[in-house]
This record gives sequence, structure tokens and C-alpha cells, in this order.
Amino acid sequence: MDRTYELTGNAISESITHEGCSVILPLSSGMDLRLIACVASDIGVDVEARTYGPREWAEVQFARKVAEALGISWQRIDVRTHYTADFIKPAFSI
Repeated sequence: MDRTYELTGNAISESITHEGCSVILPLSSGMDLRLIACVASDIGVDVEARTYGPREWAEVQFARKVAEALGISWQRIDVRTHYTADFIKPAFSI
């Protein structure tokens, strides 16, 4: 086994394994979250993935495919198309 994979896998495993707990993972197309999902799936941790956004977003479609490939539960959280932009505008208004 590659040493980097082993060390990374061990660190993630120690972080997500707690007796009697499941993991709710905010799954995106990002490498870090995909890696966590893969390790959790490999070690048999009960993972439920969530992705926010409109159905047509590439991010949402990709996350669904990752969850399906890993055999983990996945749910899309629906938000408006411009949710992030609408949410951030008030914070940066002068």
C-alpha cells in the first residue's frame, strides 16, 4: 500500500469513526470530500452524503455519481439557483 494513502486513510478513519455514530458528509466534486467518502466507504462507516444546489448543477450531478459509485446514501438539498450570490451580497454591502 502506498504510504501516503495509508497515512491519509488512517487520519480520516480516526476522525470519522466513533462508536454508534454515522457520518453526514457535505459531498461535492472536491477532491477532499471525495477522499473522505472513499475512505469511509472502504472501512464500512455509515455515511450519508448531502449536496446542495439545483438539480442541473454539474457539482450536484457529479456528487450523485460519486455517491452511487461508492454505494452510499445521497440526498440533494434544493436551494435557489442564485442562493449563494443572494446570501453573500448583504454581507459585502457598504
